Amino acid sequence: MNGASADAIVREHYPTLNLEKVFATLTYYLHNRQRVDEYIRRSEEIGEKYYQEWAAQEPSPVLKRLRELKARQQEISPT
Repeated sequence: MNGASADAIVREHYPTLNLEKVFATLTYYLHNRQRVDEYIRRSEEIGEKYYQEWAAQEPSPVLKRLRELKARQQEISPT
C-alpha cells in the first residue's frame, strides 16, 4: 500500500472503510509516525518471541505421527 492513494486503499484493500476513516488514519500516522513505528516494531518482536517459543516446543504425539506418515509417503512416491 506504500504510495497508494486513499481511494485505492479503500477500493483495493479495505472496502468496508470510507475515505474519512482512511484520511483520519493517515493523518494520525503522519503526526505520530515514531510512536506508531515503535509500536509495530515491538509487536513484531513479541510475535517473533512467541513463535520461537512455540517452535522450540516438543511436537505433540499426533504431530510426530503425521510427520512420520508424511515422510513414509514421500519415500514411497516422491514428488
